[in-house]
Amino acid sequence: MALPNGYYLQPSSAGKIALVNRRGRLVLPGPIAAYRVSGVIVAGALGEVSQAARTCSNDCPFEAQPDTRYFILNTSSGEVMTGLDELEWRAGLRRFEVPSTFRIVTPVLALR
Repeated sequence: MALPNGYYLQPSSAGKIALVNRRGRLVLPGPIAAYRVSGVIVAGALGEVSQAARTCSNDCPFEAQPDTRYFILNTSSGEVMTGLDELEWRAGLRRFEVPSTFRIVTPVLALR
């Protein structure tokens, strides 16, 4: 799945999703359970795709757990913030002026 500035989501043979740059270098090993793009910002949640999401034929809303960890990638600068709790993640989204309506989804790519 192509992302801004040459980044992309890459599934492994085990069905886990990683974030890779245009040179094929691993930026975030994941696994990535959910994501969304806002301008040059890619943000999402780390972890396994839930069994419930595997039944969706399109992107499914992501249901976070109390221990969910999040990430933010600024594709313009290459800055990656990872291992964030929800409060840190939301603060980071505000810093990058991501709209408050921003909601991450489980990618269909993960369901292959």
